[in-house]
Amino acid sequence: MNNFHNSKTNYIESVIIKVKDLNKMLDFYLKIMKFEVIEEKDNLVSLGVNNKIFLTLEEDKNAIKRDSEGLYHIAYLLKNLDDLASFINHLVKNKYPITGGADHLVSEAIYLDDIEGNGIEVYVDRDSVSWEFDNTEIVMDTLPIDIEKIMNRNIYEWKSFPHDAVVGHVHFSVRNLDGSLKYFRDVLGFDLLLEFRKRALFFSDRKYHHHIGANTFSINLKKREDNELGLVGYKLHIDKEREQELLDNLNKYDFKIINEDNKRYFKDIYNIKVYF
Repeated sequence: MNNFHNSKTNYIESVIIKVKDLNKMLDFYLKIMKFEVIEEKDNLVSLGVNNKIFLTLEEDKNAIKRDSEGLYHIAYLLKNLDDLASFINHLVKNKYPITGGADHLVSEAIYLDDIEGNGIEVYVDRDSVSWEFDNTEIVMDTLPIDIEKIMNRNIYEWKSFPHDAVVGHVHFSVRNLDGSLKYFRDVLGFDLLLEFRKRALFFSDRKYHHHIGANTFSINLKKREDNELGLVGYKLHIDKEREQELLDNLNKYDFKIINEDNKRYFKDIYNIKVYF
């Protein structure tokens, strides 16, 4: 199986979420997901495994919740079905609700929400040699997951999120697909791999099934404001040999790069900070 999350691949490696109650959210991510605290500073806590940051929680007790463009889900990629079965077993033992599951042909996934409603996918890829393409489009679907087959695995006690896991992809809720196509393809430089039933787009680098998704499943979304809960930023991993391409695109499409606290970012079309 190919590694589609390496130094030569462009992908989102972590996200930043604004939360209302940091202690309750930490309780979920430490006890249910079994992440580790990697960094703490003021109202920020970064979580992940093996010194890899997956998620940063930023507390703002005055933030508001609205139906706006932003995060549909963050998807954590596990290496094998033993891991997925063990995680499902852990959720069941802790009576934590699973909101769904799906066989996407290229992968098998389950879904849940954290306690403030941020979407989470935990999934395993099928071997990339089995993925099918229709001309240039990846063949994916949303079919029932065979949970009985998955649970007939070597289940172990879920003491920690696996250290070889990565953020596999991030999926966005958006108001229209035309703007998303121009942004993710023309600005960030990802390839469009699938337009799914005129309601979702899937983008990738180096022929992964998708590193980024964007959908219009939710209706009447508003443009995101700075004082809202939910996704406020993400860290984009860029192949160093292609970094100048991104810089040229940002300049071409008038995205202003901001340097702050020894970090650089720009605001994307959804009013979300993109660090790179």
